[in-house]
Amino acid sequence: MHFDFVIFEQLFTDKMSIMLFPVLFIEVNGSSHEETTEAIERDEFKQKLLEQFGYKLAIIDATKTIPDEELEQMVVKNIKDAVPSRKDYIVHCPVCKKPMIVKKNKNHEYFYGHEFKNSEGKYCPGINISDIAPLYDGIPVEGK
Repeated sequence: MHFDFVIFEQLFTDKMSIMLFPVLFIEVNGSSHEETTEAIERDEFKQKLLEQFGYKLAIIDATKTIPDEELEQMVVKNIKDAVPSRKDYIVHCPVCKKPMIVKKNKNHEYFYGHEFKNSEGKYCPGINISDIAPLYDGIPVEGK
């Protein structure tokens, strides 16, 4: 099994190591994806597998020839539909590497933090939301 494109989050674990975590998977579907039962079943399996692990899939319909500008708009729309806000994609903790969620502090400022405490009964330090690059320009923190 493969995916056409994957957007990754990059974490620096120390001065020499980098870890990559998937954020968004992108499939470009041509006409063959509509013609065979095997392709349709494979696409459905990929979708269910990603959903099971909390990942998002953007599907680009490439069954017609369209101008580059229109293709770019379609790709951006599909990404925005798959991930409408920062709450809709996974960000990983640089300390423990576990997924983090969007939370609000006492001052009503957003940050990424853990939903649960670790085995020592503590939370890893939160991350200011502005320290994580957005998936796209203008992405809201919460859904509309």
